[in-house]
Amino acid sequence: ELGYISAVIVKDLSRVGRRYDMVGYYTDTYFPDMDVRFIAINDNVDSDEGENEIAPFKNIINEYYARDISMKCCSSYRIRGSSGIPIGRPLYGYMKANKDDDFWVVDPDAAPVVRDIFRMCLEGKGNEAIAKTLQERKILTPIAYWSSKGINRGGKKTNTNPYKWSHTSVEGILKKQEYCGDVINFKTYSKSYKNRKRRENPKENWMVFKDVHEAIVDRETFETVQKLISKTKRRAPKTENGEKSMFSDLVYCADCKSKLWYHTNPVNKD
Repeated sequence: ELGYISAVIVKDLSRVGRRYDMVGYYTDTYFPDMDVRFIAINDNVDSDEGENEIAPFKNIINEYYARDISMKCCSSYRIRGSSGIPIGRPLYGYMKANKDDDFWVVDPDAAPVVRDIFRMCLEGKGNEAIAKTLQERKILTPIAYWSSKGINRGGKKTNTNPYKWSHTSVEGILKKQEYCGDVINFKTYSKSYKNRKRRENPKENWMVFKDVHEAIVDRETFETVQKLISKTKRRAPKTENGEKSMFSDLVYCADCKSKLWYHTNPVNKD
């Protein structure tokens, strides 16, 4: 669009993409509109020599290939998950005995932290208090811990303090049934190979296999913690503040993109 690119050269059409609709849009509409020459070497496509009648069919074949590979991978994924093999990466507190082993073993360094979190919850401490205690003890956060072990895991790595636990991290650990020794597969799913965004799967679609690996906390402790968590509810908005604004969760700052909050003046409510 800025005029810096005059030509796009690829090995073949599949290197542009395997979605025939998007590849067709670029090669037939976008590149010509931008006066960009397009060349696919192995497919003998050169926009300067005119339209290639075979290219659309090759794009469809390329997409079919991606669809076929996706179906085979999903089938293998489903078979492994249905047989009780953990299909996700080990949680904080667990690790794999070796790279080729599918099942989890207790991580002797991280497991005591998990037990402490459950213990503090049973003692009546909230998530914020537990997070503060872990920070005071200089306990590495899960992301920082994995990084110290040379394990690359997802999550925000912008936090400069490797000991700064958040209440959401504590809450996530307390809710994981896997710490009882269970394997839970298919918690998330994606709609298709074209859309890789992971979505929450309803609990009735989960596959739960009990007592597969060694438990970090006993089941009675876990169930007691779940009862304590379920009783913790957010406070309802004060009635004197009036009804919820019709713009709630809809209005954002144009500059910083942060959510705008409806505020009632506590001194002069009129």
